Amino acid sequence: MNEQLLAQMILLERLPKSHGAWQPAAADLKNALAGARGESRVLSLLRRELVLEGQPVILTDLHVPYGQGSAQIDLLVVHQSFICVLEVKNMKGDFYFDSSHHQFHRMVDGRMEGMKNPESQLHRAVTMPMK
Repeated sequence: MNEQLLAQMILLERLPKSHGAWQPAAADLKNALAGARGESRVLSLLRRELVLEGQPVILTDLHVPYGQGSAQIDLLVVHQSFICVLEVKNMKGDFYFDSSHHQFHRMVDGRMEGMKNPESQLHRAVTMPMK
């Protein structure tokens, strides 16, 4: 298990539910666990389904120095012919992209929800200093 997830779990276990920080910490942990499940599922699919000549190297949860901090990479596939960086999201619903408005939305239980454009998120992450 990821050391950061383990630390979050221990912290939440020790924090009284009546503490003001408990709810945000619980929400952060829930999101982190969902992300870890998504990454694990994608890794399993890659190992099972990826058919390439030669053996690719698949690296997970990398922290690459960037500026004064680091950038986190969910999955990195390195092959003699290419390098592929994967950012994994673990969300439910059916996802759609409106190319005329550059807007994502998803359908969950019959209702449409707007979503932030992941490309915009990527550009902010690249141009903003990392924490």
